[in-house]
Amino acid sequence: MRSLEDAYSVMGPTTMREVSDDIPTIDQHGRRRTVIRTRTVETILGPVGPIDVERDARYTLPGYGHVARTSETEFETFRDHIRLRLDTTGNSSSSD
Repeated sequence: MRSLEDAYSVMGPTTMREVSDDIPTIDQHGRRRTVIRTRTVETILGPVGPIDVERDARYTLPGYGHVARTSETEFETFRDHIRLRLDTTGNSSSSD
């Protein structure tokens, strides 16, 4: 029987990639904006096949820079402190 260390050394290489997602939001003035979430994802070979593991995530608002996620449904820009909330209406058009 193999030890746990031997099993992990046989698994193989990992790959890193960045994945971007558009998140529709509405600011405090009712304007629709799109926050971009960029995730660093590592794909590792597990015992039953490849597994994606999120290593890092950052949020940006085009024209405003970095955004902090303050809750599950709210964001705030660093520079101008614009408060954003998720757009749950289903309309994802942006008016930047």
